[in-house]
Amino acid sequence: MPYIYDYDTVMRVFEGSLKRLNLDHVDILLIHDPDNHFDQAMEGAYKALAELRSQRVISAIGAGMNQWEMEARLAREGDFDCFLLAGRYTLLDHAALSEFLPLCQRKTSA
Repeated sequence: MPYIYDYDTVMRVFEGSLKRLNLDHVDILLIHDPDNHFDQAMEGAYKALAELRSQRVISAIGAGMNQWEMEARLAREGDFDCFLLAGRYTLLDHAALSEFLPLCQRKTSA
């Protein structure tokens, strides 16, 4: 199934998830793997998540993926609370250390 990042779909899927889970609030919601879909993710999914956060239906928003470069771009261009960097900062792979992790630190102290 392809990932869909448009605003209306994100809002509809989130509402359905709340009903299925019998919840009225979610702590963290992530945009999943927007690797080749930056514009769609920012114009659709990010706007939906930011709106839900402003309504206090979500406490924090973020993105999760396997590469830090896109997450760094998301961090620079959006107001994200967290990121999940899957397996790309390890004992053997320190590529994210020089740019992405300092960017996240600056964002949290701002």
